[in-house]
Amino acid sequence: SVSFPQRLHAKITETPTPKKVLTYDNLLQLSSIYEVQTDSTSKASPRTNRRSADYLFRELQSKRAIFLGEHHPDSRDHLLQAALIQRLHTKGKTMAIGIEAVQRQFQQVLDDYIEGKITEQELVILTDWEKRWFWSFEVYAPIFRTCLELGVKLLALDVNSEDKVVVEQGGLSSLDSSGRLRNYVHDKEGFERFGNTRAFHEYVSYTLRPPYELQQKLGQKFATSSIGTNISFANFLDRQMLRDEGMASASVQWLTKNPDGLLLVLLGINHVKFGCGVPARVARMLPGGLEATSSVLLDPSPFNTDVDLRPCDGTVVANEACLRNEIEVQNYVLQ
Repeated sequence: SVSFPQRLHAKITETPTPKKVLTYDNLLQLSSIYEVQTDSTSKASPRTNRRSADYLFRELQSKRAIFLGEHHPDSRDHLLQAALIQRLHTKGKTMAIGIEAVQRQFQQVLDDYIEGKITEQELVILTDWEKRWFWSFEVYAPIFRTCLELGVKLLALDVNSEDKVVVEQGGLSSLDSSGRLRNYVHDKEGFERFGNTRAFHEYVSYTLRPPYELQQKLGQKFATSSIGTNISFANFLDRQMLRDEGMASASVQWLTKNPDGLLLVLLGINHVKFGCGVPARVARMLPGGLEATSSVLLDPSPFNTDVDLRPCDGTVVANEACLRNEIEVQNYVLQ
């Protein structure tokens, strides 16, 4: 298959002892950082090289858009995100943090929070966090507090729930007929062309279909869905494409208005890995293409690579990874 470069990922490998004071700086120093060079030839033999934290920062500072692929409930990932925000923040340079966890309609709430007009508790209430996002605000709090301290803009990226419901029930055509599709898809011709590439079809096969089938097999509700397990794969795929394209469009819109700005995008790892999620869509619309972007996978696990998945039953099976509980299933499926 054809894959876009997915160059960097970071993983925490040491847990500090209670006597150590955990700062964002030493958190980054405790992390293991690898540069991944993919191989799209028939050999399919990617290479990894261990890199220093300084190398990572030099690499990222030359980019316009950086995508930090997270595991939503993992506090380690969000601490790493906060640490990278603090390290990459430079006085005099415009910077914004795009966040999947907040829907577009709540942009003014984020602006009010950064301007000190509302409290953190009010932000949670006004963004309807507990109903519209499956995971606890507490694990995301370091990100919000770091942005508040630095005065860095937060950018709401996700599709509004009201529009997700329309697509879950009737596909993209239903949203298009209502006229709301243009809110998320600014380059319809490029969007359709992108969805017809071989690379995207391979991406769907390896990244989107397996978790959908696993969720259906286990009979578990899609956590951010309003209609439970009764989503056809076609509508599931339409919803995923809408979210990826919508987050990419909002990102490019900010980057266009801020040509010298740096955008860090915090989103689930399935939106980042294997090149055909949000990063490639941004690269499609952004001058500089892939060279202007970089992807970082935080604490990648076997669930994030091409392995077979099954519920854990006590047996060990070669080339398979098992999911221990419903939270792990939700985390994998709904990145």
